[in-house]
Amino acid sequence: MSAYLNINYITRVALLAIVFSFGMTQVYAAWSGPSAVPPGSNISTPINNGTTDQIKSGGLGAEVVSVFGQGSFDGEVIVGNSQAECDANLEGALRHVASSGLELCNGEEWQAI
Repeated sequence: MSAYLNINYITRVALLAIVFSFGMTQVYAAWSGPSAVPPGSNISTPINNGTTDQIKSGGLGAEVVSVFGQGSFDGEVIVGNSQAECDANLEGALRHVASSGLELCNGEEWQAI
């Protein structure tokens, strides 16, 4: 009978040690801080509605875009009266000039549409 109690006691102690060690690893993981300031070694900061400027390297798609304030575009989009030189880099771009209306860059010069 004493051998049975001894095995039962050892089993309970071993099970309790396993549960305790698993619980401690979970507590430690939950309370350990980030390894670096974002985004270094961590996930990137999500796009949010904060006041800090954000730059996304990859593409971003949207059904509707509303700009309430200043809009900034880098590429072939020209809105308003622009003095941009029409060249191969701007081919296909549109601009509006008060005197001639909407113009298209054909890769060499601005042409009225």
